Amino acid sequence: MIVTLLVATNTFAQSLTKNDKIPVRIPEEELNGIKAIQGGNMLLSPAGSISVAENATYNLMTPSQLVQNVLVTGCLQAQNVRFGYYNRNNNNAWVNHSWGNTAGDRMLGYFSNGTSSFPLQEGLVLSTGKISSAMGPNNTGSKSDEMVSQASDPDLRTITGKTMYDAAVLEFDFIPAGNVVEFKYVFASEE
Repeated sequence: MIVTLLVATNTFAQSLTKNDKIPVRIPEEELNGIKAIQGGNMLLSPAGSISVAENATYNLMTPSQLVQNVLVTGCLQAQNVRFGYYNRNNNNAWVNHSWGNTAGDRMLGYFSNGTSSFPLQEGLVLSTGKISSAMGPNNTGSKSDEMVSQASDPDLRTITGKTMYDAAVLEFDFIPAGNVVEFKYVFASEE
């Protein structure tokens, strides 16, 4: 099973006053049965396909550079970026993921929606398998890219009560330019 998290690049931070309008959730009954979840809100369009690992500039970037140059541009300062996992076989010790030469074989990278109807234009893709597997179409129903079987996340394990495999964890500290921060994201799975 491949589980993917896509985070949009148009992350923003701004100062709001009590009179400013804040985005609200669209009630499900107003969507006529169309369901896709983005950042906890319902979307009006079904997801399309994405392109990953096709941008030469972003393919050369490290995880820290991807966060700085793709995810938090303009309005945030990010520091202490790390990309790895907690080793469930070693008391949840932190281990950095290897950063291979082939961008599509990594578990973190840049994506764009090209001309598809995918709801996020571009951003970072974080996957339990190779990011090239996130492009689709995925018609197998049981796609598996064994990456790092001991890779886990103790928080997710506590929440689910299940053993985690092939975890990809991107952590960073950030300082927003204002008092409100918004991350647009899509959680996807082949199941």
